[in-house]
Amino acid sequence: MVMRETLLAAALLALVGFSAAAVAGDCTAGQAFDAGSGGTCPKCAIGKYSDTSGATSCKSCPSGKTSAAIGANSVGSCINCAAGKYESANACDDCPAGKYGDAAGVSSAGQCKQCAKVRTMLVLLLALPLQLVLLCCS
Repeated sequence: MVMRETLLAAALLALVGFSAAAVAGDCTAGQAFDAGSGGTCPKCAIGKYSDTSGATSCKSCPSGKTSAAIGANSVGSCINCAAGKYESANACDDCPAGKYGDAAGVSSAGQCKQCAKVRTMLVLLLALPLQLVLLCCS
């Protein structure tokens, strides 16, 4: 009965991105050993990767890049944030209002470029009627 429960627990952990491990060496690339969770191998989070078996931590993708999925197993899995976005805390966020990005791989909001004042005003004026409708209808 204990063997059946152990197999069931391992199957459940695998469904949510973990695999049971006895030691760090049991973890494969794309995972990192976590002794604090009973010796499991969680997959690396978005924006991180592990390129070796037996890793005890995942590495962050280079500045301006993130990974597209959990469990990235090489730095090659890290992709540039698209134009109009910048890398922030291992994810790609949109450039702030009134700013734009015309290149991929931007690593901070400060690298987003300021829109021309006319363009910013036009966007704000076009959005104003929608905001008024939403305000009146809510």
